[in-house]
Amino acid sequence: TSGDVATSFKYALDFLAKLVDQYPVIKESPLKLRIAVATALTFESEVTSLASYHKNIIDGEARYRTYSKWAEDKVLFDTFYEVTAWRLRYVVGSWQETDELIWARENTPEKYASEDQIENVAFEMVEYKTYNDDGISIHD
Repeated sequence: TSGDVATSFKYALDFLAKLVDQYPVIKESPLKLRIAVATALTFESEVTSLASYHKNIIDGEARYRTYSKWAEDKVLFDTFYEVTAWRLRYVVGSWQETDELIWARENTPEKYASEDQIENVAFEMVEYKTYNDDGISIHD
């Protein structure tokens, strides 16, 4: 949370109300409501991009639209459609920007493109290096 609990929940409820006002379908779709609630809970404080060293702020409304569209297109794992809003917070709250999420979805090796293997994909998709291409330690 961004501070005291009462303030955090107020921000989350305000954000949820904004989403419902802008996307009335939320009131008719249990899945879109769960995505909206998860997004509101997550984005009650700033979510920043890991790749930008937490300089770029990820837009919560854009993140809601992205996952709503992907849900409609049925491109997500089956469990996405079943889990609670509380668990969806971990999905919508990813520190990756949308273009990174798209890249990862498009480039996931087939052997990892399943719910029980996806957690292992990062080790093959991105080479871990202790020094970047400029010779600077990643730990500095």
